[in-house]
Amino acid sequence: MKKFFLLIVLLIVINEFSSYPILSENKIIGHIYTDLKANINKNELNGYILSLNQIDPELCYLAIGSVNNFELIENLFLDIGTELKNKNFDFVIFGNLKTLNKETTDYLNYIGKSPYLISEVLYRMIRGFETAGIVPVLKITSDDDTKVKNSLKNRAGAIYTYSEEINNLDMYLKNNNVYLKKDRILRLPWKTETSFLKDSIKSIYENSIILSGWRKDNSKLLYRKINFTETKMITYFSHSVESLAKEVLDGKKLATGKITW
Repeated sequence: MKKFFLLIVLLIVINEFSSYPILSENKIIGHIYTDLKANINKNELNGYILSLNQIDPELCYLAIGSVNNFELIENLFLDIGTELKNKNFDFVIFGNLKTLNKETTDYLNYIGKSPYLISEVLYRMIRGFETAGIVPVLKITSDDDTKVKNSLKNRAGAIYTYSEEINNLDMYLKNNNVYLKKDRILRLPWKTETSFLKDSIKSIYENSIILSGWRKDNSKLLYRKINFTETKMITYFSHSVESLAKEVLDGKKLATGKITW
């Protein structure tokens, strides 16, 4: 009986913190979810806080930022957006506007060190989501890079914003409620029917194999790891492309991605 009671309490806690009610003019008009598998009410306004490893366990911002072909990035987020739209989500909260540096520990969550690369990647993500009929909402923090914000504004124009620490944006989280400005429209009337998500993810991994410095006989193969001081490293982001990474290590193929740190 005690185990059953604890299970019920756990389920209540999980449910409570896997979504946040959206308030507009003191009325609940929808929810923002942190779990892609959540049961949602399609008659409400539904948002999702993007977790890339819920899309694919190995997917990360650093891999995406390492891809040379921006069209592949846009296609990936078109497909992610299509999947979200088919699950009855209306908008997605995403992004990291901070720059990568030598002190960064969670580097897989960063796009790179260049503000202009970050803004270009985020812009492609925005375009992909919008094409799929999903409203893109950027997650803002107090220590975002100003150059990233300015560059992105020049590329994309006005963008919806969300924060968990700044209260004067389009949406902000406070006391486990999300407050929405009443004049913000977070639905788009179109959708794309077909998703090629698995192929798009595969293309990201195949095109983000990075050579740091010149390849030599003592080069090392790194899985989802980077090194700021040593060169002669081959970095790859998925076990599915390990054989390709080894070919780059052996000099049989050229690296496909770019170093972003």
